[in-house]
This record gives sequence, C-alpha cells and structure tokens, in this order.
Amino acid sequence: MGQQCNSAASSPGFEQLHSSDDRVRVETPFWEGRSASFCPDSWRWSTCRSCFAQPADFYQDERYWKQPQGFPGWDVIEKSFKPPSSFDPPQLNADNPASKAPRMCFMFDWISHRSLLCASPPVPCCCFVGCNCCCPGLKYVDADAPDSWFAKMLATGTSPACPQELIGGIYWMDGNYAPEVFMTFQDAYWKSPNLGMKMGAYNWTHDQTCFGSVMANGTGLASAALVLRVEVSPSGKWIMLNTNSAADEANGGNTIFMYRLDAGDEFTTKDGSKLQFAPGDFMRLTWERPFDQTSPVIYQYIARRVAYMDGPDLVKTPAFQRFTEQTHSRRDSTCCGHCFCKLSHQQYLDSLSAQNVKQQVIFAPAPPGAEQMPMQQSMLRK
Repeated sequence: MGQQCNSAASSPGFEQLHSSDDRVRVETPFWEGRSASFCPDSWRWSTCRSCFAQPADFYQDERYWKQPQGFPGWDVIEKSFKPPSSFDPPQLNADNPASKAPRMCFMFDWISHRSLLCASPPVPCCCFVGCNCCCPGLKYVDADAPDSWFAKMLATGTSPACPQELIGGIYWMDGNYAPEVFMTFQDAYWKSPNLGMKMGAYNWTHDQTCFGSVMANGTGLASAALVLRVEVSPSGKWIMLNTNSAADEANGGNTIFMYRLDAGDEFTTKDGSKLQFAPGDFMRLTWERPFDQTSPVIYQYIARRVAYMDGPDLVKTPAFQRFTEQTHSRRDSTCCGHCFCKLSHQQYLDSLSAQNVKQQVIFAPAPPGAEQMPMQQSMLRK
C-alpha cells in the first residue's frame, strides 16, 4: 500500500492520446441541466441529510477501506494476471450463462438504454420515476448538448493525491447493459495515488428510464449507497474496485478489475476483427472468482475516455463520437416500442448497444482537501 503508482509520469498526456479531438471553450456559469426534483439541491446536504449518501461519512468509515478477503497482493496480480486475448462480453453473448440476467423477461423491454417501460408520464406510470421528484440534486441532462454539464462534472475539485493522468476525465461504459453510462474517478477521495473511494451516486449518469431511475435513486440513498474502494496497482496497469462486502467474501458481485489499455495491446472481437480503443481506455473485467483467472469471465466492457479538461477547454475524444453514433443506431423493438418479442435472444442482446442521449446525474461535491481543477483556476482569473 505504501508504493505509489508511477504511471502518471510515464503515461502520455491527454492531448497526446487522441488525434481528432473536439475542443470547445466552456464559459461559466455552467448549465447544470433541468432539475428532476421539486426540492432545493441544498436539501441533500441539510434538511434531508439523513436520507441520502453523504460522502464524508463513508470516507471516515474504516469498514469501507478494507481489502477484499483473499487478495493475493499486487506482486502476484501483476506477475500472473492477464486480460483475455479475445473481447467477447459474456453478458452480451446468448450462448454464455452470464447473459441470463439481461435475458430475464427479455420480451418486455425493461432494461435497454432506451426502454419506454413505465418511463413516461411518471404519474401514474412509474413510482420510481416519480421518486425523482424527491431526490434533491438530481438533474436531467442531454448528451446531444453535453459541453456545459460535462464541464460541470469535471469542475469538482480533486484530491491532491488523485492519479489524474491515469484516471482523469469522463468515461463511457461501452458494453455495460445496465442503465449506467458516464462516470468520473477524479471526484473520488484519494488517500494516495494508489487508494481512493468513489461514491456511485455522484458524477455517475443513468438513463432516463424506469430502471435508470431505480439505480439513480437507490445508489444515492444512505441505506443502499454504492461505495467503491478503488485500488491502483503499482504499475498502473490494473485497478481493483470492491464494495465493503468483499472484506468478508470476495466474489464476482463485489470485486472487479480494470485493465489499462496501451499501444501494443491487441484483442480479437467475436467477428475476428481487432478491438478498437485509445491508449488510456480501460477493459473492465469480472471473474466469477476474482483472484482465480481459471474461473469464467462473467462481465466485460470497455471504459472509454470521452472527455477531459485542458485548462478552460473541454475536449471530447473520438470515443464520444462513437457514443453519439450509437445513440442514432437502430433499436429493434416491435412497433409498440415496448417489446422485443420478435427477436432471438442474441438479436435482443445486440440491440442493447443502442444508447440514450437522455441522462440523469447528481453532480459530485468536492472531496476533502480538494484542489481546484485548472479550468476553475482559469475562470477565476477572468
């Protein structure tokens, strides 16, 4: 734990990673989206404090800083762990048992990123969407016009120890069938460049669907908060994320890995082509038994960096264009838009790649001891 990640010194800067970035100057005040709640944002931290996850409370709770049970140490992981040579997400392969969850009741479109099930109007259609009205701080935003709210996500202060060159920016969870889309790590509380804690309720967007609202509300409740311990390997090639239940028993439900993709890495996709990625993206991997690579991979996707700040400029990478293309891709539901009854299991799973521009987000508060981001400093000088 005392070793520090040295990847920041050796990794190329963001501006070197992408050759065709989209750069725009973002002015303050930021447009933060349309409020989903009738409650003032401040109530999350005051009047309704006991109801909602308060990051500082979890940062001070030692139970959430414990390593997973059975963790063999980074020396073992970095010597013996290797990502799969192929990229074939098991959760999206109808022949793989890992796809059982998304295929459950698949004829009714309850899980896709653009699911219409009980989404509108919120009353009387869906009590979960209606719960957004009582969730202070929750904002409705649109990925067709992301510049200002992307900048807002990146404008939180960041811990002095944050390994910014390694995990800075906004990531898109490409291949995640759950209604989770964009997130950041730089708002986490970093005790050191190797150890941080990320709250899943903040700077973590969800689709504007019924299931997306369930997750947006649930992960932000004090009683059900998603709290991720984030540990970076000494080389910076691996990141382990776990919840506090892993301290009792580590399994595929509470301990996952991210492998940093660099130039020279090659992976073959299901159709035989080479996996496309940019250096600095990550492959998210979950093994059934987290520290046993002979056990099956049960979840796999690419966390693609879609945006970052360069001084006062928001820079969107080619990965964001890839996301945009998938927001316009065909969604093969039936004519009513609520069902997939005409599709095979694999056709249904393939359709989950269609993305949703309509997102919801709670912007993160600054972590303890936060330093201002370069953009904030630039704006203050104006």
